[in-house]
Amino acid sequence: MNAREFGPAKVENEVLSLLLLQKMCPKIPVPRVLAYSEEGRTLHKCDAGGTAASSENLGTGFPGWVLMTRLPGRPLDACDRSPEDLSLLSRQLADIVASWRKDIPCAQGSANIHYQPFEAEKLELGDGDDGCPPATSFLDFWKMQINWKIKDIRQSSVFSDGTEEIVVSVSDILENVLPRLLSKTPIEHDRFVFTHGDLFPRNILVSEKKPPRITGIIGFEFSGFYPPWKEYVQEWQPYKRLADWPAEVYQQFLINVEASGDSTLHSTSQHDRAVIHELYRLRNYLDSGWLVDEYGEEAAAARAKSEIENAVKALRQLANMSP
Repeated sequence: MNAREFGPAKVENEVLSLLLLQKMCPKIPVPRVLAYSEEGRTLHKCDAGGTAASSENLGTGFPGWVLMTRLPGRPLDACDRSPEDLSLLSRQLADIVASWRKDIPCAQGSANIHYQPFEAEKLELGDGDDGCPPATSFLDFWKMQINWKIKDIRQSSVFSDGTEEIVVSVSDILENVLPRLLSKTPIEHDRFVFTHGDLFPRNILVSEKKPPRITGIIGFEFSGFYPPWKEYVQEWQPYKRLADWPAEVYQQFLINVEASGDSTLHSTSQHDRAVIHELYRLRNYLDSGWLVDEYGEEAAAARAKSEIENAVKALRQLANMSP
């Protein structure tokens, strides 16, 4: 049982991602969906082929959930594996990522996946808790990502009296700086590929026997169609504590991804890398919750405000540079 604390959007997203992979990439080991409920009131059952087979009213109103098959293996704990094991597993993971990026057609917009199996029998794209329309350009993608965070900080007291000053500064970046950045740089290809979005060792199951092999990929609640570089999130967020992947293992994974036929990182210029890095820095520090446990609320807010100011300054400088 998974997704027991998810809202309807995340439940739909997990289910549809698994059904999509089952259909388009049958060799990739992912759980098979048996049944699910977006909000705990309606039960949807799936047949062996992943098709929604029946629906019934539960009337309970508990949080959503997904019932799926259990895959063999244990979550990868990178710290307990030998360098040889990690090298082998990183090659396998690179092949898996390259496979779903190649075999699942690109989408015309960036979003999570939503589904109405018994009403419309179709797949739709949407994003956010409210399932707003998908972003159809990289500019729309970044505006959507950062505007969510602006909405969040306006509803919280994280930055106290400095909230509106931050909002004004960041809004100016979105309206006046970002369009210039994305109009002068090759990253505006507006190609959206299937992306796991949370590809860390806790979501990778491996066998306990030697030589190790990947027996399953799980945790698709954040997956969807996104810009090609989003899958390689650690590449763009080295400042954030993502202690899951040791740096040397992650770099080997990136090398293996390119060897498997994905040229995303190789074809991204230093200027474009800097733009992506600063936009992720801006987005993640607008949400300073992940800093609170380490620094405390007051220090976390001060650190986040400083990083936001630095990101804003860097983006203005990049907009005035030639790529």
